Amino acid sequence: MTGYGDQTGQNLTGAPARTPNEYRRKVMRGSFRRGTAAAVGFGLAAVGLFGATAPAHATMRTAVELCPFGLSLNVTLDPPLKPTGGQSEAHGTGTLANCVGLPLGLKNAVIVGDGRATVGPTGQELTGTAAFVWSNGAVDHFTFTVSTDPVNPKFSAVVTDGPLAGDTATGIGPFVPATDASGSVTGFTVTGATVTFLPV
Repeated sequence: MTGYGDQTGQNLTGAPARTPNEYRRKVMRGSFRRGTAAAVGFGLAAVGLFGATAPAHATMRTAVELCPFGLSLNVTLDPPLKPTGGQSEAHGTGTLANCVGLPLGLKNAVIVGDGRATVGPTGQELTGTAAFVWSNGAVDHFTFTVSTDPVNPKFSAVVTDGPLAGDTATGIGPFVPATDASGSVTGFTVTGATVTFLPV
């Protein structure tokens, strides 16, 4: 017997024996086919791993979104904040309505929050944490800052978790203060302010 066939030029099945070069070509063709199949399989796996569609929140929200004239708030200060200084605990409730363009159909929410108020150069300054409790059951928590400066009343918020996580929200008052007989501020209200959401 030779390495690829017997002495009569036949292999063990009776077929003509292959020469060493023919045998090597057959092996290479088989290796190429197996290698091609493996490469295709790897490519498909890579597409499945890296070609997934990005979340809608990351790809679809590219414009500023508004809640026109939709913010109403009632904030109480305890104890009342004296004009000369000091600090108070702030407790707020309110609503956000008329929102347009937010994901998941978010349009209307109840707002609840707590913070701390101090006297600023031209009004009260508030910081704290709060939440939008949306009418569909979703909840966004956010941190906020408020200035009741009568010339430039404004507020801003950063959503820390929830459907709008990472968004910033801004708005302009006016903030209408309530005072007691001593002139201390007992709270303030906001009615019909517009809120602007800037997507992450």
